[in-house]
Amino acid sequence: MKRLFIFLSILFILQSSSSAQDLPDDVLYSDLMIAARDGSKNKVQSLIKSGADIHQKTNPYSFTALIIASMWGNEEIAKILLDAGARVNDKDDQGNTALIYASQFGHYDIIKLILSKNALLNELNGEGKSALYNASILGYDDIVSELLTSKADPNLKTKNGDTALIAAASWGHLDVVKLLLKAGADTSIRNAKGKTAYDMAVEKRHQLIADLLK
Repeated sequence: MKRLFIFLSILFILQSSSSAQDLPDDVLYSDLMIAARDGSKNKVQSLIKSGADIHQKTNPYSFTALIIASMWGNEEIAKILLDAGARVNDKDDQGNTALIYASQFGHYDIIKLILSKNALLNELNGEGKSALYNASILGYDDIVSELLTSKADPNLKTKNGDTALIAAASWGHLDVVKLLLKAGADTSIRNAKGKTAYDMAVEKRHQLIADLLK
């Protein structure tokens, strides 16, 4: 249910209808992007074969077809796009890559796929958030484990100085905290407010996490 709730947060950008005229008025989507969103495998393949630009970006937002497929969890479409040469590390105008979005919306299988295509693990968006940070703050322990196994840096800081550990501790994600500590997360790092992960666990009354970090 949590992943569904997070996923619904993007509906103000991408609507669930299948026709271009029903999409937000301020965004122009290509036919390929719409097919990527809708999971239309045959349509995507046909459009690519006909010469559709797989690198085209929306205006505004700068979404690519791969980013859209990653948002919506369409793994098969993402694979088709990547096999056709889609650039795995392209960013939208907020600095988000397909990997960052896939981690935000909890799409584990897409993350595994993207990682197999040499995605950059430690890219940061405009707020300084990485794929690992997104997965940590949302409690996606399976994704956190996959990213850490692939050598994601657990000590990257957001613009507010928060690390993945501080985020996980703040939101009470005990299993994520354990994974991050095992991967070498630095418990001494303080955010812009001078708070460590331990401080945040105490403040938010996550006693088991506080005991672990003490």
